[in-house]
Amino acid sequence: MKYGIFGGTFDPPHVGHMNIAKAALDQLGLDEVIWVPANRNPLKRRRQSSAEQRLKMCELAIEGHEGMAVSDIETSRGGDSYLVDTLRELKMVMPGEYWFILGADALATFNDWKEPKEVLNLCRLAVFQRPGTDLQTVLSRLDPETRERIDLVTADVKGLSSSNIRDMAVRGEDWSHTVAPAVYGYVKENNIFEKE
Repeated sequence: MKYGIFGGTFDPPHVGHMNIAKAALDQLGLDEVIWVPANRNPLKRRRQSSAEQRLKMCELAIEGHEGMAVSDIETSRGGDSYLVDTLRELKMVMPGEYWFILGADALATFNDWKEPKEVLNLCRLAVFQRPGTDLQTVLSRLDPETRERIDLVTADVKGLSSSNIRDMAVRGEDWSHTVAPAVYGYVKENNIFEKE
């Protein structure tokens, strides 16, 4: 089995995220893309929705999409979320080939991650271009061993970011087009972003 691990804060998961997941599924010939909302991203310390809320939003975002799944492996573990720990656990219970899906902006910080060399032993990196990040510059700063473990994915991220969507919600703007209808309904029902 070939798995794509799509980790992130997903606060909220938006249509750009789905486009990335579908692109990785198709272009890499994966059997499944597993969305893994982080319990707490050690590189992001800003306030966010609860882990339970983000897990629920991911479950709602993938409804009806074939080849998509959600894992609570990081939210149930608690504490800071590290990819290397998640990969070790997943590979024990679900043997197979793994790709970690990330943007060029996140790739730029790869050497600051916990045990980056071990991450590369456990998976390949599926990297997509993010607006405002020069992918070639990021790649040029990585060592050859890391570059050899990268597969590029072309995806329409629609220029969306979760932080921009939260800002739109706080300002009272219409952001319903940026997420799945079920996610939008859940956020509105629970007043998740309006109170930031």
